[in-house]
Amino acid sequence: MVIYLLVLEMMSDLTRATSTAVREVQEAPSVITGVHLDALTAGSVLEVETKSRRYEIEYVDGDEILIWGHPQLCPTPTPAQLCGSRKGIDEFERRYVGCGMRLVFKRPDDPCPITTSEVTEIRIIEGNPVAMHAGMPGRSPRES
Repeated sequence: MVIYLLVLEMMSDLTRATSTAVREVQEAPSVITGVHLDALTAGSVLEVETKSRRYEIEYVDGDEILIWGHPQLCPTPTPAQLCGSRKGIDEFERRYVGCGMRLVFKRPDDPCPITTSEVTEIRIIEGNPVAMHAGMPGRSPRES
């Protein structure tokens, strides 16, 4: 009888853990291996994890983005041009963000583009990212 109750308790714990894990996966942002800007709509947000930082990128239009996540280069949403991604010295894909590649973007006043460390993970985030970044619905950090 004791063994039977112990087995029932273990099965109950396993069921709770499984349902929690399934709920977390369903609520988690979509993880992708790469995306062309052409596939995004204005306001789409990417969370881009590199070997050294986590950036958030809001797609504006064309190759225009807002990017933040670097304490010196873009601590708050900063307008930039997403040039693309590079791998090694020969491979470059315009208007693309890809895992295993380095993201390349250019701020308007910079003479040269900025190249990040290698991208390790990309997630698509839904909602108004600038407002979410500020922690205030409907207000962006630029309005603060």
